[in-house]
Amino acid sequence: KTFDFDRALQALFMKWIGAFELQFRAQYSNAMASEHGAFSHRVKGNFVDENHFHDFLSNYSRELEYKMSARADIRSTCEAFGDLPIWQAVEILPFGTLSKMYRNTRSKAVRFAVSDSFGIEYATLSSWMRTVSEVRNRCAHFSSLLCKPIVCKPRKLESVDADNGSAFFFAVMLKVLSECDRPYEDLRGLYDIWFIDDLMSIADKYDPSVLRIAGFPENYRDMLLKVR
Repeated sequence: KTFDFDRALQALFMKWIGAFELQFRAQYSNAMASEHGAFSHRVKGNFVDENHFHDFLSNYSRELEYKMSARADIRSTCEAFGDLPIWQAVEILPFGTLSKMYRNTRSKAVRFAVSDSFGIEYATLSSWMRTVSEVRNRCAHFSSLLCKPIVCKPRKLESVDADNGSAFFFAVMLKVLSECDRPYEDLRGLYDIWFIDDLMSIADKYDPSVLRIAGFPENYRDMLLKVR
């Protein structure tokens, strides 16, 4: 049963990591374009660490070359402008590369605009993105989440008394990252509620002894509903 629960959590996490990724890519590209223009990802001065910037360019160039050979729309955009604008560029970047790019961004206005869109501090989002990257990779390669703790432990929340190296704490993270800043405007936008519903539909099938292996405390339902 532990194996089944592990696999079920991995599928759930990948679904909601995907939702977070879409939102993050949109928020970051919008903030960068507004602050520095359509091709801000190619300007060294927009980033703090020069070595990290060159690593990004190398990774980006490889991805772009591959996508140009596979997609006519990307090829035609590059032929017209010499590169992709940032709102298209972020779409072809691996999440790990994008995460490092965000942390290396010089502009506080950009970094804070993105973190504010998720309702959390920049330091928290920066920390959590490392964790998202690790868990995403583990799920993609079917590596167990329950048999070994998360290595890139995320920044803790004062309101959550749980092991921040556990699968449960990662669930807390996804709940926070999926919250909507316009409650009740449209029920389809209450992603945090849909996430909790998805998680409960899985957790309710397993004994407390199995849940404890994943770091779920006895009051995990109340904790998820109240956390912010």
